[in-house]
Amino acid sequence: MLQMRCCLPALCVLSVLAAPVFGAEVPLQTQVLEPQQLAPDAPIANPFSGLYTGLFQNPRTLALQPVKATNAAPWPARPVDVYGRVSWHSLEAAGAGKFDFSVIDKVLAALPKGDRFGFRVMAFNPQQKSDTNLATGADGYPVYTDVPAYLETRDHGWLLPLDPQDATQGHYFIPDWNDPYVQQRMAALVAALGRAYDGDPRMGWVDIGLYGSWGEWHTAGLPDSADYKWGIPYGVAAPYFSINQQQYLSNKGVAGAYAAGTAASKTQIVQAYASAFPKTQLLMLTDDGDAVCYALTLAGQRKPIGLRRDSLGSSINSFYWQFPDALPGCNTAGDIQAILARWRTAPFVTEAYGNGASPTFPCQTFEQVLPADRSRAYNCSVAGWNGAVPNYCIDEEVLATHVASIKNASLCSTDWSTYPAAEQQAFLTAGLYAGYRFAPARVAVTADRSGAGTLSVETSWLNRGVTPAYDAWQVRYSLWLLRRGQPAPALTWTSAVDLRQVLPTGAAPFAPQTPLIVRDTVVLPPTVPSGTYELQVEVADPTSYLAPMQLALEGRFTDGRYSLGKIAIPEPSR
Repeated sequence: MLQMRCCLPALCVLSVLAAPVFGAEVPLQTQVLEPQQLAPDAPIANPFSGLYTGLFQNPRTLALQPVKATNAAPWPARPVDVYGRVSWHSLEAAGAGKFDFSVIDKVLAALPKGDRFGFRVMAFNPQQKSDTNLATGADGYPVYTDVPAYLETRDHGWLLPLDPQDATQGHYFIPDWNDPYVQQRMAALVAALGRAYDGDPRMGWVDIGLYGSWGEWHTAGLPDSADYKWGIPYGVAAPYFSINQQQYLSNKGVAGAYAAGTAASKTQIVQAYASAFPKTQLLMLTDDGDAVCYALTLAGQRKPIGLRRDSLGSSINSFYWQFPDALPGCNTAGDIQAILARWRTAPFVTEAYGNGASPTFPCQTFEQVLPADRSRAYNCSVAGWNGAVPNYCIDEEVLATHVASIKNASLCSTDWSTYPAAEQQAFLTAGLYAGYRFAPARVAVTADRSGAGTLSVETSWLNRGVTPAYDAWQVRYSLWLLRRGQPAPALTWTSAVDLRQVLPTGAAPFAPQTPLIVRDTVVLPPTVPSGTYELQVEVADPTSYLAPMQLALEGRFTDGRYSLGKIAIPEPSR
């Protein structure tokens, strides 16, 4: 039943009862509008859609700063999502329980209205040049870490040499993930962050971080040069692997050897985030099967926990390594289906492979990748992760895994201009494909002035992206009476369509789609005079924080509304 909330001479606002209608016939006197669609290659920017901006933490000042302009792709649509990683040390440097979140608060204060910030907290960064806590060890040489100084004792972690052949380079300090006190302090930090930011409209998302290298939920490092001066080697053939990596990955009973987190320790971290952030969107990193499966089964979140995976566009050693179908602890048929279907209800956020090249990981990964023997390149037209031959093209990865957002920063070469044209185009295409791209393709309007009078608006919604929306947007229509060329508001209503339910139906973006047809019928009161009207649409945030959604339509007004076309409203019947 329709209920009129307000009716003024110039403006009537009504609530609408409507439902999707498929295959509906068009009445004889229906007026049909076909709004002009945006060009397929025109980028748009919305929350959890397309590219987002990256910040980096200055290891000396601790401030989050923009990356160099040359380390990002040129993108004509200004992203509304901003993201940065912060060290645990920078949030609790003064001592246990003495939290200082000013590094985050400064970013939030500087955000333009409508923009949102997402972040991850790191407890360990295996690139010492980026570590925020620089101390001096008992041997007089540097100790690099991202945990607060009060944890930096042998009771709560281990020292790992930067280079076993050169003690002057110092050590990393790695927290003991299973130490009860470390676990307690992690939970206290996350709880404090939740009290400060859960439900803040400026907070776009929070990565479930802390554990592992870069908070990515794996215990491996990155060699930035052949002698691994800046990192921990991955490969068994790398120099000093037996000294560092074997201890780093597992404790084989050797006293003092590094121990990875147990399943219980890792699920405690996930639960701490879920308890602290029941309202804000959480994203779970995908390198630990036990933790991923645990996160995806948690209930009680206002927004289902989404996924995050770094190294988009890279080889089998990265983006598709064990993902999505071979994660130990999360690899049953049901587990795999849960991972692959998560995009339907929660965002999958990524970043491209970045932060420098090495002999192990070359930068040319956006368009093609070399196989293990480096003898030839795979072709981008071959099958994806579940085919006979892996496909690592960044734009096709977006399609295969329904990526919502990609970080436009910290690209592998560190200079966009050095990428070949094919590499650049692959990244830009990935950004164009990612997320959602809504537009009303056809609008059929029927005005019935008999009896009480009704206005029926039947909209054919298309989504030419790869994901639905993940926020509770409201689609609002309005009729503007055209008098002497000056529009005046006459009638507004909120549609029943939920863009979180409008999934892409084509084989690929911009391929033929099956529209979702939604009919809204509202009262057309006699106070609405006859005449020529302009029908407009706006996709608005009910909290009024986000700017209206950008649709894939031409004709956007400065306030975010779009013109759908002109219709005639007849005289009321007498």
